[in-house]
Amino acid sequence: MTVQGKLSEPEEIVVVDDIVTRGATLLGAASRLKDSFPQARIVGFAAMRTVSNPDEFEGEYSPCSGSIESQDGGGTLRRP
Repeated sequence: MTVQGKLSEPEEIVVVDDIVTRGATLLGAASRLKDSFPQARIVGFAAMRTVSNPDEFEGEYSPCSGSIESQDGGGTLRRP
């Protein structure tokens, strides 16, 4: 991923994704943007998220907020 061109320094950037599974793509995009705009607050938004455990599925409409973290070994951890 690359950031093309330069804009004036934004205060905040919202990265939009369609579906988040583990969050690696969203985290990668945020990381690249942070390299180009170090002073900006970067947040993510996804229209949907996967739910691995069927017992935790609450329905199609179940908004939440959470975090995505880098793990040792290159993986990611999404909560929730």
